[in-house]
Amino acid sequence: MSKPAQTNLILFLICIVLFAIAWFKPGLHKETIKYFTSLEIDEIYSIEIQREGLENIKLIKKDKIWFLLEPEQTAANILRINTIIALAKKRSYAQFQVSDKELEPYGLNAPKVSVKLNETDFVIGGKHPVKALRYAMKIDKNSQSANQTIHLIEDKVYYQLRSRLDTFIKKSP
Repeated sequence: MSKPAQTNLILFLICIVLFAIAWFKPGLHKETIKYFTSLEIDEIYSIEIQREGLENIKLIKKDKIWFLLEPEQTAANILRINTIIALAKKRSYAQFQVSDKELEPYGLNAPKVSVKLNETDFVIGGKHPVKALRYAMKIDKNSQSANQTIHLIEDKVYYQLRSRLDTFIKKSP
């Protein structure tokens, strides 16, 4: 085999090895998506929303139909309900631990919105200064730790929770 043919063969083998490395991406792990809660959407049967400066809202599911109980008793807007219960499976873009004394910078010491899905309490705090994300935290009443886990979730849910009462009421056809 001539010298140029040997060089071409070696270069071809190097290209195949580099292609295989690029294709299989060794050392890279698939990103595991973390969620804000472990609640399953189908298992949610009650919602309580406390909103600073606005009416508190209580909703309940009976026979697969959602009803507004407080401040009025009427059928609930299923589109709004689906948006709220989706909070249970919101992607958590980041998580970090802070002590109970360090909640103020995140707007979680006196939150403008708190949500209770079934028996699980959450608070939605301030907005991240750079990203379009919002600080949120599950309230763990049974925890003996002074540390809390703060999550960064999509900002849109906050505005859904703070919307006018009439957006929670089912519109007649």
